[in-house]
Amino acid sequence: MFPELLRLQGDAGAGRLLDALGERLVQIAAPDDGVLFDVDRREDLQGR
Repeated sequence: MFPELLRLQGDAGAGRLLDALGERLVQIAAPDDGVLFDVDRREDLQGR
């Protein structure tokens, strides 16, 4: 999956890659909500 992630450009997002995993994708609980925000550009981190 990492080669596919590296080929993403712009605001393409990894959603389609994750959707393609189907039942192989497992969601786990995270101790911090900080993992749940979308970062596509350096500006997206401002105020975090």
